Parts: sequence; C-alpha cells; structure tokens
Amino acid sequence: MGDNRTLFVSDVPTTDDQFETHSKIAKQMANFIEGLSEGTTIALKGKWGSGKSSVIEILKEKTKEKSNFKIFVFDVWAELGHNFRQAFLLNFLDWSTQEFGKDLFEEPESDYEKRRLEIIGKRKKIMRNVTPTNRTALLHLFVLILMLTLVPNFISFLLNNLSTGVVRILSFLAIYSFPLTILLAYYFISVKEEIFKSIRKKSLNKFWKKFLYILYYIFYIIVGKYGIWLWLVSYGFWVGLSIKYLVNPQSFNENFILLLSVGIYLAIPISIWLATMITKKTKNLIPIVSMYSGLLIGNFTDHEETRSLGDNSLDFKKEFIDILNKITTRKNGKIKIIIVIDNVDRIPEEKVDEVFAALKPFMISDESKKNNVLKNVFYIIPFDPGGIRIETDKGGYDYFNKLFKKEFYVPEPVYGSWHLFLDKLLKENGINIDEHIFEIALQIGRELKIYLDSYSENNKKDNKDSREYYGKNEFNPPTPREIKKFINNFISVCPRNEKASKKDIFPYALFAALKTYGILESSSNLEEILCEEIIEDTENEKENEKELKKDKNRKSFFENFLIRKGYTGYSFIDIENLEHQIFGIYYNISPQESYIVLNRVEIEKILKTPSYTTKFKDFISSIPKLTKNDTISGTLKEIFKGLNERIFNTEPQILVFASIYLKELKELKEEVYNELKDIVFSFLREQVDNDRELVSKIDNLFEIEADDQENNILKALSFIYSESGIDLINPVLKYSKYKGIALETIIFEKVDVDMNNLKKGFDISKEDAEQIIIILESIGEKYNDINFNMKDRIEKILYKTMIVNEKVVEQILEFYKNGEIDESFLNVLKGLSLILELNSFKQEKESIYELILSNFEILRNKVISNQNIDNPRRKLFSKYLLTIYRYYYNLKFEERVLHMIKNNWKKIATISETDTKKFVESAIFTIIVTCPKFFNVEFDNNFLDEVLTNTDQKILEDLIKEYEMIGLMKKEEIFKLYDKLTNISSKHINRINIFYKIICENLLENEKKDLEWIFKNYKTLRTIGFSQEEILEYVKQIAEVEEYSIEKLEFNESNIELWDEFLELEEKKREELKARIVEQIRDKFENFKETLFVDLEFYEFCTKYEIKIVESLHKYIFEGILNLELLSDAKKVDIIMEFIKKQNEEFKLEFIRDIKGSIRDIIYSNKSTTDIIENVSNILGQFNPILRILVNEKKLKNELSDESFIDSVKNITPQPSEHIQEFLNMMKMQEEKQ
Repeated sequence: MGDNRTLFVSDVPTTDDQFETHSKIAKQMANFIEGLSEGTTIALKGKWGSGKSSVIEILKEKTKEKSNFKIFVFDVWAELGHNFRQAFLLNFLDWSTQEFGKDLFEEPESDYEKRRLEIIGKRKKIMRNVTPTNRTALLHLFVLILMLTLVPNFISFLLNNLSTGVVRILSFLAIYSFPLTILLAYYFISVKEEIFKSIRKKSLNKFWKKFLYILYYIFYIIVGKYGIWLWLVSYGFWVGLSIKYLVNPQSFNENFILLLSVGIYLAIPISIWLATMITKKTKNLIPIVSMYSGLLIGNFTDHEETRSLGDNSLDFKKEFIDILNKITTRKNGKIKIIIVIDNVDRIPEEKVDEVFAALKPFMISDESKKNNVLKNVFYIIPFDPGGIRIETDKGGYDYFNKLFKKEFYVPEPVYGSWHLFLDKLLKENGINIDEHIFEIALQIGRELKIYLDSYSENNKKDNKDSREYYGKNEFNPPTPREIKKFINNFISVCPRNEKASKKDIFPYALFAALKTYGILESSSNLEEILCEEIIEDTENEKENEKELKKDKNRKSFFENFLIRKGYTGYSFIDIENLEHQIFGIYYNISPQESYIVLNRVEIEKILKTPSYTTKFKDFISSIPKLTKNDTISGTLKEIFKGLNERIFNTEPQILVFASIYLKELKELKEEVYNELKDIVFSFLREQVDNDRELVSKIDNLFEIEADDQENNILKALSFIYSESGIDLINPVLKYSKYKGIALETIIFEKVDVDMNNLKKGFDISKEDAEQIIIILESIGEKYNDINFNMKDRIEKILYKTMIVNEKVVEQILEFYKNGEIDESFLNVLKGLSLILELNSFKQEKESIYELILSNFEILRNKVISNQNIDNPRRKLFSKYLLTIYRYYYNLKFEERVLHMIKNNWKKIATISETDTKKFVESAIFTIIVTCPKFFNVEFDNNFLDEVLTNTDQKILEDLIKEYEMIGLMKKEEIFKLYDKLTNISSKHINRINIFYKIICENLLENEKKDLEWIFKNYKTLRTIGFSQEEILEYVKQIAEVEEYSIEKLEFNESNIELWDEFLELEEKKREELKARIVEQIRDKFENFKETLFVDLEFYEFCTKYEIKIVESLHKYIFEGILNLELLSDAKKVDIIMEFIKKQNEEFKLEFIRDIKGSIRDIIYSNKSTTDIIENVSNILGQFNPILRILVNEKKLKNELSDESFIDSVKNITPQPSEHIQEFLNMMKMQEEKQ
C-alpha cells in the first residue's frame, strides 16, 4: 500500500453509474415525466447512501439536451438553518437567472439584486413626502445656476472673444461651466432609474412606442448604462483641450476633437431632458433640490418598510408563481420544470412538516387546475423511508407518503456490484490489499450496528429476547456512500507499510468500518463495546451469573459477538489483541501501550481506594500478550511513586491495603511483581517505626463497610509479612481495637498466616475479654460446620494468641451479668464449650464448668424473671436450657436443667401465644427424648400430656439439627426411652411415633452409619412410621460408602424382609451373609421356637436363598412346621416342600425320623384309639406331600420303609383314615417298585 495520507474519495453525486441501476432508474423517470401532460409528485426511495442523488445527476445529464426539461435541485438539509421559503425562493431565483439569463425579468441587473434583497428581507422601501415652504424656491435655484454659469460665460464671450472665433469662446466656456457640470451630474443620477422604468412599463402612446423601442438598446447602452461616465469624459476632454488652446493657441490643431467633446457634453443632458418630458416624469426634478432642503424647502417626512417575501405563504406563492410565469413566457409555455427537494430524510421532524406545508399547495392536483402555470411543474422527493420523521399528531409517515402519485426505488447493491465497486475504489486510491479483509470488516460493522440498534430498541420495550439477534446471520450490502466513507476512514488511520500483513491491516479496516456505521462516535462507545462484559439471558439468570463470576476468561461484549458469529475462524482476525489494537488506533497510541495507558486512571483509583475490587485482577488478567512487562512495571512504578508522594506518606494504611493487589499481581505476572516489590515495600518500611500509630490508622480500614473487608485486610497483612518480613499482624492482634474481628478473620477466612510467628496478644483484662467474646461468638455461630481440620486450626491459633482460663471466663460472665443477655451469649457458650474440648485447653474444662454452674441461676434470671417474662424471653430461656444441656452435658448440668424446667413449668404453662408455646415445649421435649433421668424427676401430672400435645414436628426437627442433639442420643437407649414414653402416655402414641421418626431420621442421616442398629431395630423403625423402602435406602447408602461388620448383623423374625432385600443388594457378600443367618439361627434357636420357626415367611426366605439349616435343629423346625397346620392349605404345603427340598440329606433324614418318632409316640401313648387315629392322621395329612418327595431318595426311602414302623401304623385300626391309607399306599407302591 502506497503513501495514502493525501488520498480522498469524493462523495459528491456523480453521473458515473458504477452499479448499472442508477441510469436505468433515471431513464425510467425521464420517460415517465416526458409522457405526462401535467405535473405530479414523484417519490425516489432508497436507503441512505444508495445513490439517489446520483440518479438525479444522471437524470439532469439525460435531460440536458432537451430544451423543454429543466431541473432545479434544492438541498433542504444544506439550508437547514434558514427560513425555508426564503432559502427556496432565493435558490430558485438564482437558478432561473442562471438557466434563462438575468434579462428574464426585463430589468437591469440592479433590479435583479433588489428582488434578491426583497426575498431575504434586506431591501428597505422609503416613501418620502416633501412640502416646500416657498413655492418659488425652484425658480430661484435655476436663476442662481444661470447667474453662476451662463451669464459670466456670455459676458466673457462678448467682451473678450467676440472676434476670436468659436474655439476661443468654447475654451472659456469649458472653465465657466464647471459648477453646472457638478449640478447636472447629481441630477442625472437622480432621474436615470425613473426614465428607464417608464420605458419598460410600456405605458407610452403608440406614436412614441415604436420609435423608443427601436432606439432602446442603443439609448440604454450609450445613455443609461455608461452615459454619466461618457458625459464626464467628454467634459474632461473639453476642459483639457481648452487649457491647451489658451496656453498656446498657435500650436493647437485639435479643433475637431474639441467640438466633438462639446457636442457630446450637450447631447446627453438634452436627451435625458427629452426622455423626462416624454414620460411626464417631471416630478423627478424635485430631488435635485433636496440638498438645499434645510435652506429652501420646509418640512419632509419618510415612511420606511422592510419586508421578506418569505414571511407569509401568500407572498411566497405570488413570487414563486411570478418566477414560473417568467420562465413559461420565455419558453412560450413549452417547458417542464422538475423541482427536486433533496435530503428531506436528514432534517428534524418539525422541519419536514415546515417544508411540505410550504410546497403542498403547489404539489396537489387541485391547485394546478386553478393556476395553469403549475401544470408544467414536477416534484421529485428523494428520501430513505426509514429516515423520514414526521410527528404522529401530524399524520406521521403515512400522511407524508400520500403526497406522491408515483414511486421509484433505488435498490441496495447486490453482492457482486458493491464488491466490484469497492475493489475499483481501492485500486484507484493505490490500496493494493486483498479486498476480502475489507469485505469482512464491513460485514462485521454492519451486523454489529444492526444488533446494537435492535438491542437498544428491545431494551426500550423491556423485551427479554433482546439478544436474540446473536443467532442470526444477516448481511445487507453497504451502500455506495458507506463504501466511500469506509475507504476515507481507512485512509485516515492506516499508516504506510508496504510489508504489512492481513493481520496487521485488519484492525485498521475494522476500525474504519465501525466508524463508518457510527459505532465508535465517542470514547464511551469504545468502552461500552470493547470493555463491558456480557451476560447472556438464560432460564436461570442468577445461576448463569455465578458461573460467569467463576470464569476467569470472561469476554467483552465485542469479543463475545465475534465468537458467536463465527468470525474468529478467520486467520487474519487476532481475537486476543484485536480490541487493544482498536483502542490504540482510536487514541493514536501503539497497541502495546494502549491497554496500560487507557487503564492508568482506573488503576490509580483502585490502588488508592481502601476497599477491594476485582477490577485490578481483571485488568492484569486481560493484559494482551503483546504488552511488554517493562511497560507494565514502568507504569505501575510511576503510579505507586505518585501515590506515595500524595497519599501513602501520610496515609500508610492505604498502602497496606493496596498490598492485596500486589498479591494478585504476583499470582498473575510474577516478573512484573518482582520489578515492583522493592520500591513498594521500601515505602512501607518508612512508616513502621511506631506500631501503635500505624495500627490506629489500620483500624480505619476495619471501619469501612465493604464485602470481605476484614478478610482482605488480613490477607494484605499476611502477604506483606511473607514477602518483606514486615510484621503487622502481631501489632494488630495486640493494639487494634478490632483485634477480635482480626483474629476471627484469621481463623475462619483461612488467612494464610505463619502460625509460628503468632504471639500472645490477648490478656485477661476486661477490654480483651470483650474481644474474646467476638471470637467465641463466631465459633459458636459456626459450631455445627466446624470439622476436625478446622478444630485443629482453631486450637493452634488460639493457643498462640490468647489465654482461656477461669479468670478470662469470669470476665466474660461479668460482662453479661452487668449487661444484656441475648442469643449472642448462647453462641459464646457454644464456642467456649468447643474450645474446652480441645487438647490445649482441656485442663481448664472442669474449673470453667464449675464456674458456669455456679452462675447458672444468676444467668437464668437475666434471661427470664418475674419482671421479664415476655414471649421472646421465654424462647430465649428455652434456648438457654438447650445450650447448657447440650454443650455442657454432665450429670450435674442434666439434673440442674431438669429441675429448672420443673421449677419454671408454671410460667411456661401460662404462655398464651401459640407459636411461643409450641417453641418452648418443643425445646423441652427435645431434652426429654435424650435424657433418661427425666423419668426420675416428678413432674406435674399433666406435664407430659401438655408437652406432647404442643410439641411441633417442624420445630422439633429444627432444634435437633441446630443443637446437634443426636450427639446425646444413645442408640442403644433411644428405643428404651421410646418404650417408656409410649407406656406412660399411650394416648399420644401416634405423636410419639412421629417425633421418634424425626429423631431416627436425624440419627440415620447425621450419626455414624450403623447397619447393626438398623437390623436390630427394624421392627421398631417400621412401627414409628418408616417404610421398607425408606429403610432400605439408608441401608444402600451405608453399604455403598462404608465397611460394616457382618458378624454384628442380627437376624430375627421381624427383619426377614430387610434381609431379603439386603441379600439382593449385596450379591458379592451373599454367602457370608447367609452363613451369618445360619449362625444366628443356630445360636438363638431357643428364641425362635415360637417366632421364627412358625413364620411361613422364614421358610420362603430360606428356600429363596437356599439357606441350609443345621441338622441339629431338625426337631425345632419339625415342631414349627407342625404348628403351621399345613392340612388343607396347598400354598403352605408347597412352601414347606420347597424348603425341605433345599435342605441337605442329613437334615432330611433327621426330619423323617422326627415324623416317625412323633407318630410312634402317639401310637404308644395312653390315648384312646380314636384320638390316636386322629392325631396320626393329622400328622400324615400334613407331611404326606413332603414324604412323597422324600421317599424318592434312596437313603430316605430306606428310613421310611422301616417294616416295624409301617406295621405299627397298619395295626392302629382295621379301618384306616384317608391320610393313613394314603401313607400305606405310598409305601406299598415303593415296595412294589423294588
């Protein structure tokens, strides 16, 4: 690219049709107008810069050769500051004289100028009335003139030159005629205009008419225009020749010239006098004596009037039509005047209305019928439909659009045409760069403009979908004017560089495009587009905002736009540095410096503001890669030096706080930090001579209300120590009036301090006790969230910095005994209890517990007394009891709390406000369900009923969680308490079940997960309301995350269904679990004889998982099955049959022997035959189906084929029962098979 700094693309309308559409439109318009016999109004529509003015220029070119076409173009925007009627008439008058000559008005040039002055209101019309005081003054004047000139000449002629000849006479006469010459010159000037006006007005009679008009032009030139000068020149010659003659008459040879000059001198005045006489304008002789008005004429009066022809519509119309008449007359009516009102779309809406209010009377068809001259006038209004602004109360755009009878449209250029036009202009201006990058730059500028306009408009409408345009890909080709403006913008900013790459050139091209579309009109536009971050609308805007805050690579509005639209795919678009390059171009600095320079003021503001902002971190994170570290460190050094001179040297705490930004600088730009740290810390070392004074100033930082202010202060102090060795943390913990807040921040905000460097800063004074209260209160507030690691941190920090003993606690209790007790006191007690559980402070636990116990009643009276028993205090009282009971739990406190409940029950029972009553009694029930000693204290008879009635389920659940009451609930005792409560108050069993379910839910969710406890208490858990699915879900959670001891799992008749699900769940451990079940059955068989072994579900369970019972239990299984009464119940029989099948052979053999033994015992008993038959029949009826299966096994069949047993059965009766006969037949069949 050559040196283009002197290049410029003109944007004037042209007849050079680059797009091949403008000529066609101009031709169509010319043909249309030529085909009409009457004038009309035509709209030429097209977007701004599309070439409407060029169409008009081409139309003028095409109609230039046609004498009956004349085009007048009036630029209304150029005349915006003037009165429209004046400006229009003046331009129209000038145009008409240029097109048709100034003689169009049949007047001298001076009259044309007067008409112009009348239009613009600068011509004054003076009417003078003169009243002479002496009617003979005129006669006296002429007598005086004759006496001064003619008489002396005549005397001279007679006396001295009578005989000398004509030449001598005329010579003397020239000298004596000088006064007359001066007087006549004034007279000529006065009467000349009146003479020629009279000649033009054609008011002469016929005799003189032809004669005067023949001589008119000759007379006008000789007398009218140059007569006065010709007359004076002739007089000059006369005088000169006369002097020459009088000096040397002998050598004088110019007689002819002398006579000619005298003739001219006399002829011109005579001609003017004759003209004056002919036109009867003798009144014009009066002005000649005006110079003597003070002497000869008495009084005269003047009437002055100044008026513009544009002041009202009637004068405007009269003048406009008069000019049209002149033109039409000159062309004998054969002319079409085309009036173009251009740039209407650029003027304000009130001016649009003014323009068309003035012209509308001539543009409507009815007016042309009244005045024939208007039929020859055509109006063309080029405009952008989107740019017309007419007030809605005056009809708006629709009203404007109705003025037009015909419309022509200048289309936007199609891709190929504008592309070629751009390429042509680039080459013409010596820009030899691939036009593709210009195309992309224009496309980005155009799309961004559309998006911003859409976004702004949607914001006005509060439209949630205002960013919807991101998804669109629309591009309207640039207009010719936009292309020219773009190239001019590019030329003005892009430096000469022959070797510049596309990537180097593109930022200038994009900058030019953004300027072209009005996007970068000011620095605020620049910052809004290139700096402000964007958050996209989503279904959950808050969640999206959180995600953006986490994202360290947040993008600016502009960068986000380029990414969304896919422009980052072009290799010549350097997305990381593009914004900074545009910044540099705008401010005329290098891209490497732009970011730092532009943010310098903001950086200085950040560093001198004693409250934290993420802007510094964002600034450092966003520094472009092309910015050198030297530039960054140099700028920061200058800023710190300047701030030190102005602020830091007197306000060192500001420098202390600013160190937090040094921490961020080190994390992000360590090299820059290393260049900067020495100078910054040297400033700080100058201020640390007096610790107390510096800490008092640091205290000012703690008083600032800002997010995380304390945390940021301590981070800064910690960083200063780690980087420079300047210790400000210990002085703060020793001298600051905010030392409690500081230490609390160190503990819980996890400020990275060197714990080995911490020193004792708190003593046992009253003031420090108040600071310790702050720390204890904070620990108490966070009690439930403090884990093991946090406890370890608390212990290390407190042990290093403060003393916790009986004297300190005594000061704390004194503070509350002398002051007001509120919930903060309860948090202090919680915090203190946690500290006393730490190893470093355990030795103080017993003495401090005794101290609190000794003050228990005093503190209770501060909480609630006969004088202070409102509902909030009652709630506080119940929380006080819970706090002492939960966090200082031992037998002494337990008894004291129970007796305090008993002693204050009457006050509690009188509570009338429902919510308070529910809260207090829910708190009492929370204590009862964890306190076995409750049942040892004698309460009022209605106490438990009252408490159970008013305990609220939700409040109970909240209190259990808030006070971590689960920690006091012994799992092995909880259901013992449950049983006692249900026995004492059986009518409330449903409410007790609900409450205990809440307790157990908290146990299962928060305590150490214990499968043993679940299996053991499965039945009770079901009783209090847990579903099988709920319990199984807890079991799954435990089994998935924790190891459990199979040996501790209990199996019984109440948890068979749980075992069933558990074996399904734990497939890998199933065999081990089955072995545990077999073991439990073997060891607890005495407990299962009347429970498990008579439960059909047990046999189904064993069959499902093929659990084999040890053969030693055969007898108990047989008795259990016998008690199931299988007779006539096929389902039971099937279940037992399947169970027996799954058992091993030894068990089956023993089972058969149990059947045989049972039958033998009956047969050989002392019972009657009938009873024997019935009992044996009953046994065989139950077991025949089982025996039928078992007999198929050889060993079992041999056991059943015992002849002595079969014979004993046969011998019971000659008439065996059905079941006995069935058994005998079965055995006979087996014998026959053998």
